[in-house]
Amino acid sequence: MKPLLLSTCLLCAAIPFHLAMGQDAAALEEQVALIRGALADPTSHIARKNSAISLHVNLASILQQLNHLSPDGGRRIAEAEIAYRTAISIIEKDKSADQSLLGSMLGNLGALLMEDGRPGDALLELERGIKLAEVRGALDELSSISFNRAKALALIGRLEEADLAYSDCADLAYGISASSFSKSTAAMESMSPALLKKTEDVSKTAHRLDKERKDPSKKKKTASPQEQWLANIRQMELSWLDFALFKGFNKLKQYDAAWEAVQRANHVMRETVSYGVEADWNTIRTLTSVFKGPMGIPGYSDSIPIFVVGLPRSGSTLVEQIFAANSDARTRP
Repeated sequence: MKPLLLSTCLLCAAIPFHLAMGQDAAALEEQVALIRGALADPTSHIARKNSAISLHVNLASILQQLNHLSPDGGRRIAEAEIAYRTAISIIEKDKSADQSLLGSMLGNLGALLMEDGRPGDALLELERGIKLAEVRGALDELSSISFNRAKALALIGRLEEADLAYSDCADLAYGISASSFSKSTAAMESMSPALLKKTEDVSKTAHRLDKERKDPSKKKKTASPQEQWLANIRQMELSWLDFALFKGFNKLKQYDAAWEAVQRANHVMRETVSYGVEADWNTIRTLTSVFKGPMGIPGYSDSIPIFVVGLPRSGSTLVEQIFAANSDARTRP
C-alpha cells in the first residue's frame, strides 16, 4: 500500500499583464474570449487594432494570471504556452518586428513552464532569454530572467549551481532591481560574508526609506541617486531581505541577529496579509472541482492522499521531502 503525497507550490513571477491587471477572474475570462475571437477572425475590430504578436502575448499573459487566480489543473497552461511560442515564432521570422520583446517573452515562457512542473524545459528558454538580454544590455530584464534561471536549476536539483546563479543574480540586480535582489538573496541556501554584509546594508537603507515614505509627520525626502532603486520597494521585498538575513546569520550561528531579522521579516509580512476565510473556501472549492477522482498512479493502491500544509517558512517543504524519501511514497508538484 503506497500513499500518494501531495504538496502545492505556487511559483510567483513578474509578468507584464498588459490587459489583465486589477481584474477578477470573470473579467479576465471575458478578455480571453475576446482575444480568441480576434485571433479566429482577422477582420474583427480588435484584430485590426492589435498586432498578432500583441494578441498572442496578451492571451498567454491573461491565461497565466487566470491560472494563479483560479487554477483549473493546468489546462490553461497548454494554451498559454502555444500563444507564447506563436508570438516568439512570429518575431523571429519577421525581422521588422520589435526584437527587444523576445527576451521578456522567453522569460515569461520559462516561468510558465516552471508552473507546469517542467523546469528542464524552462531552463532552455530562460537561457535563450538571458543571451538576448545580455546582447541588448537590458540589465533589469536580465536580472529578472536570471532569477528564474536560478529557480529552475534549484527545481531540477542542481542546488550548488542554483546558489551560484542566485548569487550572480543578486550581484547583477544590486543598484538596479530591488525585486530581483531581494528574491535572490532570500532563495539562497548559503550566502558569502560579502553578500550578507551587502544585504544587511540594503535592508537598513530600504527600511529607512520605507519608514520615511510612510511617516506623514515628516517632510518626504528624496532618495539619493544611489538609493533610488530602493525608493519604492514593496513590503514583500522588504520581508525577503530580512528572511535572507535570517538564513545568513543563522548559518553563522549569530542567533541574536538572526532572531531580529526574522522578527522584522514576519512583522513586515504580517502587514501585507488581510486574511479572510472566504479565500480558503475558494481554494478548497477549486481543488475539489479539479481533482474529482482517484489519482490513478500505477503501483499506488491507497486512494487517500497525504496533504502537507503549513504557513510560509514553517517547514512544510522539509516534511514533504522527508516523506518523499520513502520508497513507499510518491510526491506530486
